[in-house]
Amino acid sequence: MKSNKLILAILVLSIALNLTIVGFVLGQRLGHSGFAGAGDPLRIYPRWAHSLPEQRREALLPMLKQQREDARAQMRKIQGAHIAVQKAVADPNFDEQVLAASLAQLRSSLTTSQEASHEDFVNFVKALSISERQELADQLRRPKRARHHADKPKRPPWHKERQKGDRGATQQHPR
Repeated sequence: MKSNKLILAILVLSIALNLTIVGFVLGQRLGHSGFAGAGDPLRIYPRWAHSLPEQRREALLPMLKQQREDARAQMRKIQGAHIAVQKAVADPNFDEQVLAASLAQLRSSLTTSQEASHEDFVNFVKALSISERQELADQLRRPKRARHHADKPKRPPWHKERQKGDRGATQQHPR
């Protein structure tokens, strides 16, 4: 009887632990996905729209949503092309021409995606006022990290800068 209670207690503890882990993992996944209301509300906007006032972002939201949907469609095409390359490489009956054609399709998908992205950016910038364009230009001139994290230090205070090739004073490199 005592062993049954012990087994039952271990089972309940195991289920509780598993549910906690599953809940944590799901929470992490949902927090990093595109679900509305999860995480950073600015995630629905492209990086270059973050510097705009909220009212202005809201006005441009329909265009930005359409651009995002178009980008997702392009990403699906790129993923399909990647899968075709992987299959061509892994095929037991390797065919050089099939791999070359798969790589050409991947290259074409990447080029099409980049062209569409550039066109979307042009359309976005075209919708901005002169002051908004100047602010965007200033933001693009800053290093990527400094664009949105100006209030955070670039490196932690305990981090020491190393010179290129510096491996520390205690390490000797045989020559």
